[in-house]
Amino acid sequence: MSVDGKPMTKDQFNYRYKKFIKASGVEYKSGHKCRHSFATYLLNSGVNIHVVRELLGHSDIATTQIYTHVNTEDLKDNIIKLKY
Repeated sequence: MSVDGKPMTKDQFNYRYKKFIKASGVEYKSGHKCRHSFATYLLNSGVNIHVVRELLGHSDIATTQIYTHVNTEDLKDNIIKLKY
């Protein structure tokens, strides 16, 4: 939210985001990359994909599935657990 309580514009958000990153001293990553990372960390931590969809504001779960990254090492570790 902006100071007047209205939603921030994209330009307002980008200005504040870049200012925050510069002040924090961490390597700059775009807001878009941070969004991807956030979704990936949530999923890798076991958060239900429907919750991630809601947090990201997607109306379609398929968008969330495309938007997130799957940890292939985690997939391999879980496939090994398969009992046959």
